[in-house]
Amino acid sequence: MHAVKRLGILGGMSWVSSLKYYETINLEILKLTEGTRTADLVLWSFDTTQIEPLIAAGDWRGIARLLQDAIDRMMSCKVEGLIIASNTIHRVLEQNHLKLPLPFVDIRDSLLNELNRRDITRVGFVGTSATMNGDIYRHLFDGSAGVDVMLPPENLWADIDDMIFNGLCRGLRRDSDQKLARRGMRWFKQQEIEHVVLGCTELSRLRIETAGITLLDTSEIHARDAARWSVGSIEVKIRAAA
Repeated sequence: MHAVKRLGILGGMSWVSSLKYYETINLEILKLTEGTRTADLVLWSFDTTQIEPLIAAGDWRGIARLLQDAIDRMMSCKVEGLIIASNTIHRVLEQNHLKLPLPFVDIRDSLLNELNRRDITRVGFVGTSATMNGDIYRHLFDGSAGVDVMLPPENLWADIDDMIFNGLCRGLRRDSDQKLARRGMRWFKQQEIEHVVLGCTELSRLRIETAGITLLDTSEIHARDAARWSVGSIEVKIRAAA
């Protein structure tokens, strides 16, 4: 019988992506254990409507306090490792506002490992403005990771935020969001970009497959790594407990 470690997921940012994480992790563990095990996990789902105003206000300390309280409470459930099911919320780590008492699978490490594994050195990247304009992916954006990154034009960022927070995070697939996403994909293709990182865990809900462009879904990449960690894979990069 395969051993499966108990994973703690900080989710609900939004609940839409948390659903995908839950499904992907279980399916990956089933595959890795040849159908003998599913996930052993604890999911803390925040009220999205409480998180979004804090993001808009740039109150990362406030967000960190909510996350820290959830982590402290999850410890009583004997979780053995943690993930944050969101790109944007990883900003609290860059600003050293969060104490992680357990091994942590970081979405940024998962993405960089995937790019290196596939020898990808040039990508387009789309996410919330807080992700694209912040220090979350600074080692990727500044070229120090050996990857050339192209972001969408800044005049689209407000519309992208509206698409994510007022559409996708509410479980909606609005026609205007589909049109905006396809417009963005066309722009990347004009720049001769062959790989586009979906740097927001909700973006995969859109039908934006484009000929000649491979989509790299951070939520799927991250969830697969979380599953691999759960079954004891040594190939997954882990940030040690602080």
